[in-house]
Amino acid sequence: MSVDQSPALAPALEPEPGHTPRSSAWRSLSRHQDTVAVNLLSVLMALVVGALLIAIANDQVRTDLGYFFSSPQSFFADAWTAIRQAYAALFAGSIYDSHQHATLTQALTPLATTVYTATPLICVGLGISLAFRVGLFNIGGEGQVTV
Repeated sequence: MSVDQSPALAPALEPEPGHTPRSSAWRSLSRHQDTVAVNLLSVLMALVVGALLIAIANDQVRTDLGYFFSSPQSFFADAWTAIRQAYAALFAGSIYDSHQHATLTQALTPLATTVYTATPLICVGLGISLAFRVGLFNIGGEGQVTV
């Protein structure tokens, strides 16, 4: 008996009774939802890991950690303050700073600076991803930035 005629493989090739295969539109939508969920989860995990690193890097939080079991509230309060201030400064320096500028144009200056600085990096990333997509190995990112 050949491998193609094996009785063990025959049931696996036929669809299960009562099972209707999904249309390609449903599969595409499901794949899109999975991609969105993975992207959102990755951003959330990056924020959590960043918060942990910010808390560990803060001197006051490390001092509070020394007497964590006698006064845990001071550890959590100082850790929250350090994380909140760091993420607020990150937002104000890269997106929108409402405290330092009088007009909307001046308040959006950090966003314009971020886009101006990130544009060459985005172009390099797109160039390298295009090379990888067509199957070429490209290590010329620095040359692409220079050009």
